[in-house]
Amino acid sequence: RAAVASRQCGADHERTAATRLPVGGRLKRLIGRQLAHFRITAKLGEGGMGEVYRAQDTKLGREVAIKVLPRAFSDDAQRMARFEREARVLASLNHPGIAGIYGLEEDGDVRALVLELVEGPTLADRLAGGPLPVDDAFSVACQIAEALEAAHARGVVHRDLKPQNVKIDPDGRVKVLDFGLAKALDPVEASGSASASRVAASPTLTLDATLHGVILGTAAYMAPEQAKGAAVDKRADIWAFGVVLWEMLAGRRLFEGDSVPETLAGVLKSSIELEALPPETPSAIRRLLRRCLARDPRARLHDIADARIVLQELERGELPDAVDPAVATGGRQGLPGWLQWTIGAAAGLLLGFAVARLVAPDAQPAAPPLRARLSLALPAEAPLAAGNFLPSLAFSPAGDSLAYVAEGPDGVRRLAVRRLDTADARVIPGTEGAEGPFFSPDGAWIGYWAQWKIRKVRASGAGLPEVVCDSLDFRGATWAGNSIVFTPGQTTTLFRVAESGGEPEPLTTLREDETSHRFPHALPDGDTVLFSSWSNPFDLDRAVISAVSLSSGTRRDLGDGSHDARYSPTGHLLYVQGGRLLAVPFDLEELRITGAARVVVEPVVKQRNTGGTQFDVSSRGDLAWVEGDTVGDEVQLVRKERSGEQTPIFETRTVHRFPDLAPDDRSLLVQAIGVEEDGIWWMSADGRQRRRLMSSGSWPAWLPAARWVATVEKSNRLVIDSLDGTAPSSSLVIPGLTSAGTAPDGRIVYSVQDSHGDVDTLLLDPESGDSQAFLTGPTSDGGVQFSPDGRYASFVSDRTGRFEVFVTSFPDQTATWQVSTAGGSEAVWRGDGEEIVFRSANDLVAVPVTTEPTFRAGTPTVLFQMPYDGVLGNAMEPNFDAASDGSWFLTVYGADLNEPAGSVEIALGWSHLLDGN
Repeated sequence: RAAVASRQCGADHERTAATRLPVGGRLKRLIGRQLAHFRITAKLGEGGMGEVYRAQDTKLGREVAIKVLPRAFSDDAQRMARFEREARVLASLNHPGIAGIYGLEEDGDVRALVLELVEGPTLADRLAGGPLPVDDAFSVACQIAEALEAAHARGVVHRDLKPQNVKIDPDGRVKVLDFGLAKALDPVEASGSASASRVAASPTLTLDATLHGVILGTAAYMAPEQAKGAAVDKRADIWAFGVVLWEMLAGRRLFEGDSVPETLAGVLKSSIELEALPPETPSAIRRLLRRCLARDPRARLHDIADARIVLQELERGELPDAVDPAVATGGRQGLPGWLQWTIGAAAGLLLGFAVARLVAPDAQPAAPPLRARLSLALPAEAPLAAGNFLPSLAFSPAGDSLAYVAEGPDGVRRLAVRRLDTADARVIPGTEGAEGPFFSPDGAWIGYWAQWKIRKVRASGAGLPEVVCDSLDFRGATWAGNSIVFTPGQTTTLFRVAESGGEPEPLTTLREDETSHRFPHALPDGDTVLFSSWSNPFDLDRAVISAVSLSSGTRRDLGDGSHDARYSPTGHLLYVQGGRLLAVPFDLEELRITGAARVVVEPVVKQRNTGGTQFDVSSRGDLAWVEGDTVGDEVQLVRKERSGEQTPIFETRTVHRFPDLAPDDRSLLVQAIGVEEDGIWWMSADGRQRRRLMSSGSWPAWLPAARWVATVEKSNRLVIDSLDGTAPSSSLVIPGLTSAGTAPDGRIVYSVQDSHGDVDTLLLDPESGDSQAFLTGPTSDGGVQFSPDGRYASFVSDRTGRFEVFVTSFPDQTATWQVSTAGGSEAVWRGDGEEIVFRSANDLVAVPVTTEPTFRAGTPTVLFQMPYDGVLGNAMEPNFDAASDGSWFLTVYGADLNEPAGSVEIALGWSHLLDGN
C-alpha cells in the first residue's frame, strides 16, 4: 500500500508539473501528461510492442489505450514508414472481436498508437487459475476463430496470438488485441527489436523473414516455421490457435522450458500431448487440434473458418460428444504396449539429446539445432553503456546469460548480468567504472578492468570485487586456465597473471613492425590464446590475428587484415574487418584457417580508437552482437565555456587528443591520429590555421621560447624542436618512455613505465642528457604539471589505492598535499595559478588554490560533465587544457558516441546468418 501511495503521489505531482510529453528524450513518468488531445491517466502494462497506458480522449470524451512505441522503432524512419502503411490496413479491420485502432499520434520524437480500450482480464489471467470448463473453452475459441477469420479475409495475419493478447469481459465476450502489430513493427531491411521477458510470460522474439529469416512471434506459441526463420502466412495463426485451445483445456502451456532455446526446442520437436487433455474432450476437438498442430504447414488446417465451423457445430450439439479411443485405452491406437513404450522412450532420448546440446556448456558439437534470431531487451535502467571503447559483452560458459557493461541512471558504468530467459538484468554492486568483462572457465567469476586495475567479482554478485593486479591502461583480457591474460596499455604486449593475483609477466614480444598486442581470447584447450597484432592501432584493417601458447610461448600468425577474433564451436573463427563480422573455417587442433571468409552480420558496433567490437560467441555456438556503425570516427576539438556551452574548433574524421594551449591561449599543439594525418600538429586556437610538425608522436607540450617536445612511443624517442625552425631539433632514446613535458628550470619532465606497469617520473637536462629521479617508487606517479610560479608541481598517483591528484613542492618535495577527494586524474594548472582543474570520472572538477605564503587548496567543485573521449586508461596526461583565466577550456569531444543500447542481438546457432542464408 505504501508503494502504491508513493506511485500515486508521484503521479499527482506529474499532473501539476507538466502537461506535455518531453521531446527528444526517453519517456519517463508519463502519468498525467498530454499526447495530442489524449491525457494519460494510468499505466496498464508493457511488452515487446511498447508500453500501454490508459488515456482520456479530451475531444470525444472517451477512454482509450495509448501504446507508446519503443524508441528502437520510432527512431527508425524506414521502419516507421512501413509501420504507418501497415497501421492503415489494421485500422480497416472492423469486427466486434477485434480491438480497433483509432489513430497514430506524434509528439516530437514520441510516436504512439491510439487503440480501443478493452476492459476485463486477459485469457492469461483466467488461465492462471487453472483450465477453463470445456464449454467455456469452446466458446472463447470460437470467438477467437471468428476474429482470425475476419482478419485473414482482409489479408492480415496476427503473428503473435497468445493468451495475453485475448481479453474476456464479464459477459464472456472476447476481444483479440494487437492484431497485425508484429508484422507492422517488423522491418524488412533490418532486424527488429523486441522486449524479452520470462519464458513463462511468453517473451516476444524478433526474427528476420527477408534477410535472415526473421519474423515476430512468441516462443511458446510460435509456429515451427517461425522458429526456423521461414516465411509465414495465416497457417502460423492456426498453429497458435491450436496451442491456445490446448492450453485452455489442459490448464498449462503446451511447450514449456526454462529458457527460450528449450521452449523453441519443444516447439520443433516435442510430441503433442493430446492425452493430457481432459477425458471429456470430444474426439472432434482432438482431431481439430491434430490438424491445427501439424508441424508441416502443408498438412495443417488451411483455413481457420474450418475450426470455427467445428466449434459451432459442437455448441449446437450437431457433432457426437465422443472421446478419442486412444485416450480411452490409455495408449496409441493399433500399437502393442511394449512398442508404444519403446517409441516413447526413444523419442524422449532424442529430445533430451537435442535439448542437452542447447544447454550443456561443453557439448560437442556445440552448435545448437535451432536457427533463430532475437533481440534481447535490456532494462531501461541498465542499458548497454554508451561509448563502447572495449568489447562490452561476454557470454557465460554455459551460454545461458550475458555479462555486459551497463550504464546506470547516474551515468556510472557497472557490470550487469542478463539471463536469456528473464526480463531483468542484475547489476553487480561495487563494479563502478567497469570495462571489458570476461568469465572464468567455470563461470563462477567475472573479470573486468576498473580504476586502473584488473579485478574479479563473483558472477552471483556475492561478496566484494577483488583486485588481481595493476593495469595502468587496458585493451582486453581473457581467462585461460588458471591465468588471466590481458593487455595493460595502448602500445604493449600481452601479459599474464595468476587468477589469484600477483605480479604480471610478459607473454608476447613486439616485432619490429608492431605497436600493440590486444584483445586476447582463450581457445577451449586453456593454453592457446588468440590476439590481435597491430602495426598501426588506428588502421584496424591492417591488423593480424595471431595465436600464442601459454606453456611454450610459441606464436603463430593466422591471418591479416582483421582483428578481435573469437573461436566458435561451429569450427569457425569469427573476427572483424571494417564494420563487418566475418567467419572463416578453422582447424582447432592444427590452428589453421581452412576455407574462405564469409560475412555473418553487418554493421556491428566497433570503436575506431581502440578497435573494440561489440560481439561474443558462446561455447554452444550462439552469437551476441550490437548492431550499429563505427564509433569514434569523428572526434571534435571544442572550446567549452565554464558554463558548459561548447563550440567546435575543428571538425575532422581524424581523432585528436592531448591538446596543449600556448601560454597566450592563441594556438595549441595537438596529437592527431589517422592513417593520413598521424603526428603532432600546430593549430591556431580558432582552428583556421594548422600544419603538421611531426609525422608521428604523442603528448606534445610547449617549452620556453616557442619550442616544443613530444614522444614517439614505438622507438622510445623524446623529440625536442622549435616551432619556427630557428633552433636545431634533438632527440633522445629513453626505454619505456610514455610522456614528456617541461619544468620551470628548463629541464624536461618525462615518465617511463616499467614491465609491471608502474610509472615513474624523472627530470632530464637537455644540454647534458643527465636524468634525475623526481617521483619514483612502487606506485604509479605521473602527469606532472607545474604551477606558473614554478614552486609547485601537481601529479597523479595511485598511492592511496586509487588515482588522486596531489601537489608537491618543487624541486625539494619537502611537502605534499592531496587535492582531489573522490578520485582524480588528468590535472592542469590555470595560467594565473589560481585553480587546478582535473577529471573525476566523467566530471570536470575545479579546485581553487593559493601558493602564497604556502600551498593551500579549497573545496573541489564540479564544473560540468566531460564525456570520456576514448583515451580510456591514461589517468596521467591531461586530455584537455584550460585557458589562462579559466573562463574556457579546450576539450576533446567524441561527437558520435553512440547512445546506450537497449537491446543486444542474439543468434541461436549463428551459422544460418552466413551471407544472409
